[in-house]
Amino acid sequence: MEKTPTPHIEPSSLPNPTSSTRPSTRTLVRKVRLEHLAVELLRLGDALRLPVPIDSLWKDPPLGLWVPDPETITVTAMITDEDPYTPRLMTARDIAVRVGKGSWSIKVKLLGSEPFSDEDVTIFARALLIPSQLIFRLSERQKTPENVSIIFQVPRSEAEQRLVELGLMPGG
Repeated sequence: MEKTPTPHIEPSSLPNPTSSTRPSTRTLVRKVRLEHLAVELLRLGDALRLPVPIDSLWKDPPLGLWVPDPETITVTAMITDEDPYTPRLMTARDIAVRVGKGSWSIKVKLLGSEPFSDEDVTIFARALLIPSQLIFRLSERQKTPENVSIIFQVPRSEAEQRLVELGLMPGG
């Protein structure tokens, strides 16, 4: 019986098992927990609808989770940007920072008592403005960055990133 020669493979041509472009399981679990926490906040604030009433949520926080600062809304409203939805994103980020620093029992159970990282704030704010429950209800034609931006009143770049996060659009 003839043996087939084994091809020689250079170790440098093999993929490195310790490096990957895919997020770790821990990262994925954290994202899911941030999403869950955002939806819970929206439910408590009766804000799980289109477009998410982020200013109302900010002004009247459920369970008194933070003390609204009227100057934050004023400063946010004065921001000039090419995208008219940037103030909504900034308000959502401010809510995310406050929730992240707080001791809300659900937040502590899901994510611990440490404040949110910058990445956590971004993920949480995006999940507040574009909840997965609402985006999955859209028709396939509506699931484009342009349409999601208009429907959810968010910057186009955030809409695009959210579609990628939810696997509704290929990442680039």
